[in-house]
Amino acid sequence: MGDARVCHAFADIKRKLSENGFNEADKSKIYTMALKYKRTLDLGVDFETFSIFNRGLDNKKSNFFVFLGMKKGFFNDKLKVLYYNPAPPNVRFNFREDYQAEQKRGDTIISREYDGKNGLDEFVSRTLYGILKISSSKPENRYYYWPHNHAGYLEHNGKIHRLIDIKPGEIPSILGPVDDGKSNPFDMMISAALFNGDFFAITSHNSFSYSVFNELNFFGKSLGISVVPGIEFTMPISSYNPEDVAILFSNMNEKLNEHGLSQLEIRKGSVTYSTSEIDSLLHWYKRTFGSIDFDVPLRAINGPHIIAMFNDPKLAERVNSLMLSSKDVQFPPFSAPGIELFRTLTSLRQNYRDRVFIMVAHPFCDLKLPSVGIGNRMATGDLSWPDSLSLFRNNLADGIAAYNPSVKPEWNNFNELDFSLLDSYPRKYHQLLRSWIEHRNLKLTESSQWINGLSQQKWGFQTLNSDALNMAYAKWISHWGVPFQSIVRMGEPDTHFFGKFDFDDVHANHLMRVVSYVDGENIEKTPKGLLEALFMAKRHQEGINANYYAYAEMDQRKRHLVFEESREPTQEESREEQLKYITNYGMGFFNVILPDFVKRAFLRTGLPFSKTLYLLNKFIKE
Repeated sequence: MGDARVCHAFADIKRKLSENGFNEADKSKIYTMALKYKRTLDLGVDFETFSIFNRGLDNKKSNFFVFLGMKKGFFNDKLKVLYYNPAPPNVRFNFREDYQAEQKRGDTIISREYDGKNGLDEFVSRTLYGILKISSSKPENRYYYWPHNHAGYLEHNGKIHRLIDIKPGEIPSILGPVDDGKSNPFDMMISAALFNGDFFAITSHNSFSYSVFNELNFFGKSLGISVVPGIEFTMPISSYNPEDVAILFSNMNEKLNEHGLSQLEIRKGSVTYSTSEIDSLLHWYKRTFGSIDFDVPLRAINGPHIIAMFNDPKLAERVNSLMLSSKDVQFPPFSAPGIELFRTLTSLRQNYRDRVFIMVAHPFCDLKLPSVGIGNRMATGDLSWPDSLSLFRNNLADGIAAYNPSVKPEWNNFNELDFSLLDSYPRKYHQLLRSWIEHRNLKLTESSQWINGLSQQKWGFQTLNSDALNMAYAKWISHWGVPFQSIVRMGEPDTHFFGKFDFDDVHANHLMRVVSYVDGENIEKTPKGLLEALFMAKRHQEGINANYYAYAEMDQRKRHLVFEESREPTQEESREEQLKYITNYGMGFFNVILPDFVKRAFLRTGLPFSKTLYLLNKFIKE
């Protein structure tokens, strides 16, 4: 009898969801993806009952998802219902008296179960009431998007392989790195659906894979999510370090002087030398003197990270072919030859205009990765404050990341940032940023200690936190740094690991911790539609607004931001977070890619092995 009641409740909720504008996603496509990635047996429910409903599947409203499924038990079956309350943690709902109190706060994953022992009609009524009430916390004209995410694959002979599955020595046969994450398309898109996403950008490091995009898009469309093609570029400030160019010219001039030839002069000003210019110079020298008898400078392979989102996958593929097909290092986050911050951004803007939306990623990054943010590059003296502003004032960048939960492994609980200071005194934060940058002669860790000491002295508490600086910098840029135009402030999850979806153990990954949104009527759920809306928001067109959420709230007593208690990671989440860093930036690099990189560098340069290691270490620091 109980099992029949569970089946009846399952059918009732599905019917009532449909009556209230929630449509069911194509089960055949869900099955295809789950079967491909071997996820049919460990979802926490019997797969044949796994159902996903979405109020925005007809593309007339923004998305809100509800997950349903039944689990057969030894004594009785269970119906499971799962959905996410996207309201900020401090939002409280005025529910009717019989609704469960623990579900009255925002930013929670809500799970309900029915085993047939209690009233069927009461369970169905309460469940539907909660879904409709909580879905109203996301307005039907508010569209969520995540502009920065990673897959976990390398492409070889038309097949996709996980980076962590590649064995040492196999890298030379890989045709091109795709990305450095460790999640599959099934769990990536299920996660985007659980957290009510409308747009999901795939932004692999220095590459665009049509096969990965198509797979995500195939599944995304069936759920009602638009997958946006993108690339995360690594853009060195210049192709060669100025000191290395000076040494090169000095070595060449010695030879020219011996033969009574005119000396080479380094260009004055801020214009840097491109890869092709240095290659042409070396080719001329070798043709003139027969050989090169000095150490050749190796190009810079690291630099600030820049996100480009495109309005069409064919355009992303074209940019990948024109700019990134000549990669000569395998580690995905290292740049391709010829990519240089100002030159590349100028080329993207001039050639593609509003067909590409450009976002500066994590301006102040984790100190473990100090060279991949423009803020950190300013602190090390590689980029001046005026030059950083010119990225925005010259329309080379459209958006800026204000919050990135992945830059600190301890889940960025904001124990150093006071929001009231940021909101009340953004100009003081600007002064603080400038003061930090002026201490660029210090090591990054020393400058961090210095700025903390300064803020402790001025305001009574420490303020340095990567995302505190990002939020301050983004707010200053968008309010005072760029006259006559707007810069869209964005939240970037930078997700490398999404976790395996399971009804009984739902992962609070980075998609839950930050979301960007755009408000507007009749926004088309396509890459083109998202870019059009973002550019309209940037230009202050009426009826369109864009901003971001970072789900944390103010603790007035302690004067700092904290996540709600439920946001603390479980032991399993903490372990997986550590594994993410080890896999992507530790074992994946040192066990697989580093030996191949050293070997290739050694063979290419002919330098002693110790010299090759020295140069490699220099590259990584750059």
